[in-house]
Amino acid sequence: MLSQLQIQQCIRREQKALKHCYESCAPYLYTIIKSYIYDEESRKDLLQESFAAIFTSLQSYDPSKGHFKPWIAKITVNQCIKQLRAQKKLNFFVPLEGKYEEHNESDKVILDQFSRQDMLTLLMKMPSGYRTVFVMYIVDGYSHKEIADQINISVGTSRSQLNRAIHWIKKHLTKELKMTQNG
Repeated sequence: MLSQLQIQQCIRREQKALKHCYESCAPYLYTIIKSYIYDEESRKDLLQESFAAIFTSLQSYDPSKGHFKPWIAKITVNQCIKQLRAQKKLNFFVPLEGKYEEHNESDKVILDQFSRQDMLTLLMKMPSGYRTVFVMYIVDGYSHKEIADQINISVGTSRSQLNRAIHWIKKHLTKELKMTQNG
């Protein structure tokens, strides 16, 4: 990704270093954005906003607290959530009961039958509340507590949304699997 020297050059606003940072990090950040945002134009705008946030926050990056790649990923996820909130696209359904199903290996077997592109296509069809929690928990590795804090929901709602997302995915993937087997 970037060396400490390159990060220091970016902090000093050296154009060559800023350009290198953008070119080397953009594909990684764009992949993160694709997990949260449908619209191609919005993705491009969000990538620019993410870099603006990264470049203005660079002086606060502390390599002793973690690597650069997760740091920029977190900023990008925050930008995605900020945009979803602004567009009022974070819809959460509060569970009526406090029970959550544990997921087993058969869930993983169903998911493993599909390519990454199939999964991305399916994620874009998923309700935004489900998708946001699913991506934050499964893809980005946030805990339910971190998700709850980040998007202002309860830990229970985070768990419920993940549970509902997994059921939604299983239902839609099972449909697709049947269609391809019968097709």
